[in-house]
Amino acid sequence: MLSEEVEYQWSSRKVYIMVLICQFLGTSNVNSIPSNALLQGTFGYTIFLTVFYIFMGIPILYMESVVGQFTTRDCVDAWKIRPCFSYIGYMVVLWQAIILIFNHIVTSFLIHYFLISFESPVPFYTCGSWSSKFCNSLVTNYTVNQDCIKYQNLFPYCDNLYKTFPEYEYWRHNLVRPDNAGYKIAWKVCLASGLICFVVYIGCFKRSKSLKWLVGGFAAYPMLALMILLIGSMRQKGLVVKFEEALDLDFTNFKNKFRLSNLIHQVVFNLNIGTGVIFTLSSSTSFRNPCFSDMVIAVVFFTVFSIMFVFTIAMMTCPYAFEYGVQTLAIIKTPMTLNFEKFPRLLYLYEDKTFYLIIMFSCNATLGICTSVMLFFNIIEVILKRCPKLRMYPGLTTFCSVVFMFIITIPFLSYNGVNIVAMCFRRYISLFSTFLAILECLVFLIWYGINKFAEDVHFMLGIKPKNCIKVSWILSIIFLIYAFGTEVYYQMMTESNFIYATYGLLFLVSILIFIFVIRILYAVCKNKAVKYLSLDPSWGPTNDLLQRSRAMFSAQAMTKEYIYRQYSLQAGIMARQKNANKRVCYR
Repeated sequence: MLSEEVEYQWSSRKVYIMVLICQFLGTSNVNSIPSNALLQGTFGYTIFLTVFYIFMGIPILYMESVVGQFTTRDCVDAWKIRPCFSYIGYMVVLWQAIILIFNHIVTSFLIHYFLISFESPVPFYTCGSWSSKFCNSLVTNYTVNQDCIKYQNLFPYCDNLYKTFPEYEYWRHNLVRPDNAGYKIAWKVCLASGLICFVVYIGCFKRSKSLKWLVGGFAAYPMLALMILLIGSMRQKGLVVKFEEALDLDFTNFKNKFRLSNLIHQVVFNLNIGTGVIFTLSSSTSFRNPCFSDMVIAVVFFTVFSIMFVFTIAMMTCPYAFEYGVQTLAIIKTPMTLNFEKFPRLLYLYEDKTFYLIIMFSCNATLGICTSVMLFFNIIEVILKRCPKLRMYPGLTTFCSVVFMFIITIPFLSYNGVNIVAMCFRRYISLFSTFLAILECLVFLIWYGINKFAEDVHFMLGIKPKNCIKVSWILSIIFLIYAFGTEVYYQMMTESNFIYATYGLLFLVSILIFIFVIRILYAVCKNKAVKYLSLDPSWGPTNDLLQRSRAMFSAQAMTKEYIYRQYSLQAGIMARQKNANKRVCYR
């Protein structure tokens, strides 16, 4: 029994912190955060992003870590706190699989762009057989160059000039082609997908023993690559002229475009709050592990990385804006994907652009692989814990799961598949994480009781959570509810394709509510409603010794409280008697 428990422990605290950092890093750092920051006012957005990462992200992640560490239960068993919520754990695993598929698709294209960046000439900087006759008109057509650059887009065809860029046509016409019913897939992208599966297998085939050898590189290389890209961007022309405009230092764009609800949603999604991954990771740590300081270190590292990336992208827009005399905001507003069309376009004007292309896409690909490895590791741990026979063959189980993931993601690498992922998941259904985060806070904090939760933390770590932490939990719940409701309302009012996409989000939420109602009605019919809604008596530390210690700790706390109240009551009685005697003597 002892050896089985040791198997699930991380080898050191340093490894666990690097695992947390890898779990937070992901493709959203290089896609959604920079786009939203530059559109909504870079400097003001990063200030609010930092505040919410620290004062909302850390408390919620601390709560998730405490639940997993205190109970040593993964993301499925943790939801058995009350029988009526026991099904949510399986929905969370399904949600992890959906995020894994989405991330795998994006990372496959990032790996492809990284590999072709070594070619000479770089394919997306030239017009090939896949391009249209208008390809690269800005360079090859002198009239277009003069009309659209010198006269600042006064002509109608200048509005769609971006569609003639070779970067745009390579992505739209070569990789995700709308021909052949939209299901034609480039073989190089499939090769990149297979490469990701191989790395995922290497990182998970021996569970935590193999994962610990990869997390160090996964956590260090993106920061190193970002520093190289940041320093290189500082050396490019046009930075001094356009940097203030890119950063929005006068807060002009921030005042008009900033949406707090969108930022809160980004914080939740980027930190994987609500996905249950922290439950599984923290369940493998020791009982006395300082989870709060671990979360602070990981989130601060992640926050610094996010801010550096935002500032780097802001710098990358400066040489292009300076060369063509346009505003940096106009570059971000162009309807082109940031990773696959704007990044190559912006880096084209760099000195040694091939070197910076390799650095940029290697960093982005590493971030995507980080998320894939961590989500896949979490799902495999859940499967192995429930199948003792499979636990004897972790390598074979991991191999079969990787092959299955490779097969089911192939259709999504096509034109229709990419459109489904881009239109539905990232913009709308990803709000489901915010809904799960709200549900977590309501169940594990409000319904369970903040004071009782704080008592568990006191028993586990020997330190009572401060009142500021309790207040931050309450404020986090309020902000989460506000962000979820506001974002859904915003999509309903502003997005024309709401009918086709947001129904997916409402469908997932409706499933959870429907199952909850059915289980309650069934419990009422069986006269078990109180049992289904009450706290599961077995929920808590799985170790018998810890369970008895927890009961003794509660009894001691109750005894101390009783003694304190008796002492206070007796002191009050004595004080009143003393005052009464004084009045008698005075008379």
